[in-house]
Amino acid sequence: MPQCLPKLAIFLPSMHGGGVERTVVVLCRGLLEHGVAIDLVLSSAQGAFMEQVPAQVRVVELGSQHASTSLLQLARYLRQERPTYLFSAMNYVNLTAILANELAGRPTHLIIREDNSPAASFARNSNWKAQLVPPLMRVLYRRAGTILAVSHGVAESLAGFIGLDPARIKVIWNPVVDEDLIAKAGEPLPQALKHLESTPFILGVGSLIAQKNFGDLMRAFATVQEKRPQLRLLILGEGPERPALEALAQTLGIAQSVDMPGFVANPYAFMRRAQLFALSSHFEGLPTVLIEALACGCSVVSTDCPSGPYEILDKGRFGKLVPVADVGALSYAIAEVLDAPKDSARLESRGQDFSRQASVDKYLELLREIAALGAIA
Repeated sequence: MPQCLPKLAIFLPSMHGGGVERTVVVLCRGLLEHGVAIDLVLSSAQGAFMEQVPAQVRVVELGSQHASTSLLQLARYLRQERPTYLFSAMNYVNLTAILANELAGRPTHLIIREDNSPAASFARNSNWKAQLVPPLMRVLYRRAGTILAVSHGVAESLAGFIGLDPARIKVIWNPVVDEDLIAKAGEPLPQALKHLESTPFILGVGSLIAQKNFGDLMRAFATVQEKRPQLRLLILGEGPERPALEALAQTLGIAQSVDMPGFVANPYAFMRRAQLFALSSHFEGLPTVLIEALACGCSVVSTDCPSGPYEILDKGRFGKLVPVADVGALSYAIAEVLDAPKDSARLESRGQDFSRQASVDKYLELLREIAALGAIA
């Protein structure tokens, strides 16, 4: 029986905390306002962002722990439900979506999104994924109906990495800033971190993984704190690098000035109060946290990593850019920004360039363009 209304299915492994999951929640809110029916198809319906999924979204759980082991279940869903569009993000998830669509007989128009620079990402890894995923991307990405990138830097990297015509890749910035973010920025800090209400602090946010390079942020902070003994460092996030980072803080003699409370559902209240937000990553795609910090009126310093910060900060007009893995440059930029007057209104205005509405408009335009070309059933 033919469906009367177009349906968008979004496939992810879970809703555990991260930039991709956060932007999917915001995208769902925006598309729902325009009458788009949405299925959120999850390998496992778990994670901190489950409670933020809008009630109008139908959640479909495939009953698997990983995207790669959800292949047959996803193919079955596509054959039975035949959504008009299937959207996925992150390279290993995209590969599962492509294969499932093929197994199901290609019943849907597949939209895959690349969120990181693949060249930079795989260059730092030697595990089985780094060996297997790139050749599969080069073969299978061509089978997707539409390929998206979250930034022009990611698009350029992806085109070169898989040998694809750059014209095949569309760029849509992530939907990041909405009224919910602004409202949460005004909320009080949790009781355990109330001391930061009256204490100057530098903020870092992200998973505690090697990519985020929080070790360099700690080293830079140690240098800056020598002349600012009241300054603290707050890092929000959780991950496998925690033991190494805690040991490094002890070695640097800053453990008593560093707070690492783990994942926090509302980082925006901290962004609103921080003296400075610092991003120290080796690589990114379009770092959501950098945009969120701007939207909260927070001064920023970021590595000029591939890719995203250069675009977000408009070549350095809205924040300091420093070379990757240059602790000296990072500490100097942090000190310079701390000494400079903050223009919160200007920073907040830049954040609005990455608003939910701006991004949703682009996604709606894409869906209409696909329909107009007759690419959907």
